[in-house]
Amino acid sequence: MGGEPFPLTVSKPVSFESYSTVSWGLLSDLPDRKEPTHDCLFPNPGIATDGRVDVNRMISVDTEEREAREILFFARSGFNQLEENSIAVIYRQFGLKEGARPIEGLSVPGRLERADARIKITKLVRSETRCQGRFIYYFEASKEYRPQDCGPLSLFWGWIAKNDKETLNFIEKYCIVTDCDAKGAGFSHPMGVLRIQGREFMVVQSHGWEDESYSIFELTRSGIQRALSVSGGGC
Repeated sequence: MGGEPFPLTVSKPVSFESYSTVSWGLLSDLPDRKEPTHDCLFPNPGIATDGRVDVNRMISVDTEEREAREILFFARSGFNQLEENSIAVIYRQFGLKEGARPIEGLSVPGRLERADARIKITKLVRSETRCQGRFIYYFEASKEYRPQDCGPLSLFWGWIAKNDKETLNFIEKYCIVTDCDAKGAGFSHPMGVLRIQGREFMVVQSHGWEDESYSIFELTRSGIQRALSVSGGGC
C-alpha cells in the first residue's frame, strides 16, 4: 500500500497450507518481506497485473491527524447507533432485557459503560486521488471495555466517501460486539483502485478470526459492489 510499482517474475504455481486448507499461488521473485503488522495479517500485500494499469493507491492516514479526527467526529453518532442495534439483537437472541444479568459467554457492555466509553479509530486509509469525484476511506474503530478482564469490545468498520464539497457520507458500515479476542470480526486491507476502461475497482485483502479472502469491489455512484471474491483459506 503506497509503494512504487516494480517488475515481478513468476516462475511456477505452488501449493501451500492456509489455516486448515490447501491453497494455490504463484511463486515469484518478490524481495524479502518485512514482518506483518497488527492490522494486516500478511506482510507487503500488493496488486500484481500482467500489464500496465492505472492504480489509485491507498495511503495510510495517521489516526492522530486532523483528517482522522474529522472522520471520527462525523462517524461517532453512526457508531453509537450501530452498537445499540447490535446489542439489542444480542439481547433478543438470548431472550433477555436490557440490564438483565448476563449469561455465561455473553459479553455485553452495560448502558452506563457505553455512555462513558471512548471511540477510537484504529485504522484509516484513503484513496490517494479522487474516485469519481470522491475520496474513498476505509476505517476501523473500537470501543474497549474492561480490557484488564478481557471484557466486551465493540468493533466498527466500513467505507466513507468525501465529495468535492468536503461532505462525508457512509458507503457501508458494520459493527460487532465481541470480547478481547475479536472473534467474529472482519478486518480488511484495501490495496488500491484499478481504473479500467472508465470503471474503477477496489482490490481488498480481508481476514477474520480463522479465515482470509481476496475481493474486488466496483466503485459506482451509488456505492460499492462486490464483483469477485476468492477464499484464501479457512477453518
